[in-house]
Amino acid sequence: MEMVEDAAREEGARKIRPRSFFTRKIEGKSKEKGLEVPQQILSFLDQPFETFREEDKRFYEEKVKPLFDQLSELLLEVFDQIGRPEEGWEESTKLMPDCPAKVVAMLALYRFRRQAGGEDDPLKVLDQPLQVPPPPARQERTSTQPAARRTVKPSPEKPKPKWWEKKIF
Repeated sequence: MEMVEDAAREEGARKIRPRSFFTRKIEGKSKEKGLEVPQQILSFLDQPFETFREEDKRFYEEKVKPLFDQLSELLLEVFDQIGRPEEGWEESTKLMPDCPAKVVAMLALYRFRRQAGGEDDPLKVLDQPLQVPPPPARQERTSTQPAARRTVKPSPEKPKPKWWEKKIF
């Protein structure tokens, strides 16, 4: 009986989820343009990747992922309408859990930066070999250099009274 209640609670938690800013903007922009985005997909955008089950993964790969280009175009239009706040857009994605809506929002930001000519393809970085900076040169201590010593301040004989210890009268 307990397992049934846990499963029902988990299923209820999966269905009742407030929509993120990005999902609400996608929904509003799609209605404005007369596009039909199914509510199942809109609800799915805010579901964290860590809660995906096998059927969720399949749904994500087959139904949601192919729509990323169109959804990011809608968000790119919203981005232009609100004044292109790159830093605020990026900060708000950092506050979100890893979910499809976050991926679409970052894709829209990437597309904007690419159009502006400010950012290269992020996948090119993965193709380049990792460059590790050389370790800093060590200085060998010679016998003429003394070891660094810490000095401790002597405590004053009569400590300064604290504000709460002062006599009022």
